Amino acid sequence: MNGRSVLSVFALVMLFSAVAFAQNIDKAIVVSDITSADFLIAKTAAEKSGVPVLVAVNGEATEELRTQLADASLSVKTVILVGGPAVIKPEAEKKIQEWGYATVRLWGTERTGTAVEAARYFWQEGANCTVLADDTKDSDADTELQSDAVTDASQEKCVLLLTPKGKLPAEVLELLGDLGVKKVRIFGEDNPERRSQLAGFEIKIRARTETENEVLNKSAKAKIVIIAAPNWRDVLGTGGVPSENSVVRIASNADKSRELIDLINGRNITDVRVVGNPALAQEIADMLSAANITVKMTSGSRSENAMKTFQEHLARWKEKLEEEKARREAHRDKIKEKMLDLLNKTEDRLSSLEIELEEINSSAAQTADAIVLISTTRHDIDAAKTTLLEVRDKINAGQLEDANRLMHHSLSTVRKDLHLLKKLLKMDEKISEKIKEEEEQSSETEAESVEKVNEADKLLAQIDKCVGKDDVEALVNKAKLLHEELQKAKAEGNQTKAAKIAVEMRDISQHARVLGDLCRKRGEVSERIQKIAERRAKIVEEVKKIREKRATPEVELEAPESATAGKDFQVVWKVKTEVPATITHTAVHYDYASHPGVFGTDVSAAESGYVSLTQEYAKGSFRVPNTFTSSITPPREGIIYLRAHALINGKNYWTGQKRAEVRAGQSQQANSSANASFTVEGDDFSLTPKKIEVLKGSLVKIMFRVSENNVYYGGLDFRSGNDKFTTGAVLPGNNKTVEFTADESFSYTSYWPASGVKKATGEIVVK
Repeated sequence: MNGRSVLSVFALVMLFSAVAFAQNIDKAIVVSDITSADFLIAKTAAEKSGVPVLVAVNGEATEELRTQLADASLSVKTVILVGGPAVIKPEAEKKIQEWGYATVRLWGTERTGTAVEAARYFWQEGANCTVLADDTKDSDADTELQSDAVTDASQEKCVLLLTPKGKLPAEVLELLGDLGVKKVRIFGEDNPERRSQLAGFEIKIRARTETENEVLNKSAKAKIVIIAAPNWRDVLGTGGVPSENSVVRIASNADKSRELIDLINGRNITDVRVVGNPALAQEIADMLSAANITVKMTSGSRSENAMKTFQEHLARWKEKLEEEKARREAHRDKIKEKMLDLLNKTEDRLSSLEIELEEINSSAAQTADAIVLISTTRHDIDAAKTTLLEVRDKINAGQLEDANRLMHHSLSTVRKDLHLLKKLLKMDEKISEKIKEEEEQSSETEAESVEKVNEADKLLAQIDKCVGKDDVEALVNKAKLLHEELQKAKAEGNQTKAAKIAVEMRDISQHARVLGDLCRKRGEVSERIQKIAERRAKIVEEVKKIREKRATPEVELEAPESATAGKDFQVVWKVKTEVPATITHTAVHYDYASHPGVFGTDVSAAESGYVSLTQEYAKGSFRVPNTFTSSITPPREGIIYLRAHALINGKNYWTGQKRAEVRAGQSQQANSSANASFTVEGDDFSLTPKKIEVLKGSLVKIMFRVSENNVYYGGLDFRSGNDKFTTGAVLPGNNKTVEFTADESFSYTSYWPASGVKKATGEIVVK
């Protein structure tokens, strides 16, 4: 079967899927079949968001695609194109718009840039982990490794980033910082340079076997999906098969069957599915059946079996949609903050594109078609500026999804105009320059920026009488200050901050050089360009202030306002840092005497005056940012004063002082029927406190809080073994309180809600 036939099968499956999606689907992702990279990027995003992936054959808007989008049981309003104009033709986008759909195109000049844009669009709330997969720009060579990376990323909803083999581009490193990534998994080459750039992250070099073992060890419901793919395009037909809790194997020929039989029998896998090329899929299925393995076919014909299997998948896709909605709602404030940051960056990038247009206009021979396209681009730039004002209003009004689409669409449209203009004028070196920017590492970006600053600096002497020289000089000085800031970040070991500054410095230095060159050629810089330069310098200054504010670690403390003598009460504190780090001390310090005032970074724990502190994290090695939980037992009545404290890079960070009124304790007889309240903090690895002791007959209330860190995006479900309580899914950063009467001791367990994977066990001891 050829690639087109596989896509026809997939189209049928998507039509079947529409019934189950009902009114929930208002978006669809469309990719081309020209490269596997865009499909795999889209597949990872779909696994996280529950958005279906459709395929535009040859990058065209076919009637087949139109039928999929317009099915009466779907309610698609927005089509997300993943891939640039070279793979999904501009005419296709225009036709989709004529069909009545809003569009947004996520793309880079190469696949690394596309992955970055997709990550910013789909992971607005940030991400705990990312999977880096080596890319050689050869779909035949890359598809299997990158498919393994998709499977790995899908287990915890990690971002997938395709990067040049063995390299870590500055824009990727910048993105990791922006998303708040803590864990990095690498599929591909391991080398010291990339490891040094990832200092501060939890790094794992991954292989398929490790992912498979984790999937099989975590879930009794794990299945194996075998993709029969003599050609990499056969993989494109698997977009409807969820990768989570799945072992995914690509078989290019039937010789792989023996290895698959050993794996299935050795790990006792009972859910076995074969998809992909019908002829090869049938051959593999027959060999598995001959080994007494029950196989479900989801490939080839319009059989009832294939439809039922996909309907089974649809139940999970619907859950993904609901989870995504809940996740976005839970992180609404965080998304709003990140979107405002991205809007500032988008405005900055738009200024860059405007300057780039002026450079092309001044250096290229004009043709009638070029003049029209230059005029169109200017119109789209002006429209984008107006749209971005609307986007800011929408963000502030909480219309985040609409703002996200408009922001990406407006910038993408201008980028597409410029790309087509360069193609028209045969400016291949300009396109190559964009590819280089997407793929170069921080050290290369820094070196290139310094060179451009020096060029612009030299031009200043030649443009003494130019109207606009002051703007060029201001940009040169900004770039030099950024270089100093970059060096400081590198000295501190803050690689993500250094990468972010390197990218800013590159853009500023490029603008300084271009403006200087325009000044030299024309003797002046237009008022329009002067305003752009002024705006660029202003944005850089504003971003610097935001960065400095966020670079300062923060500590937050939650503690009750009242407590009972002789009885534990819970304290929870958060240590927030821009970059992941390891600290050796954090605690809540407390005393019956008040120690008022604002404590600076020079006030040590010994100098604080507090006589007591929580001990769990007072000494050791602890990752931050993180949430910590402990308990305090006040010995007598009175007022206890508390502050949370963390020692980070030799500096002290304190909260303000809080107070808790301690009441006299009651007799044990009175306590035997008293209420008892506790807070339990849970993540994917632990419960704090793990053990709770209560008196028999007590009415017990436990607030289960799920940490914002080190936890699966879907949160946790806390269940007792004796039907005392079940919380249901509690998302990261949220909590739920349960209540029961303490009549016997029992244990309880936290699980991943969707898969039922066991995470940690706690104990209730009744005395």
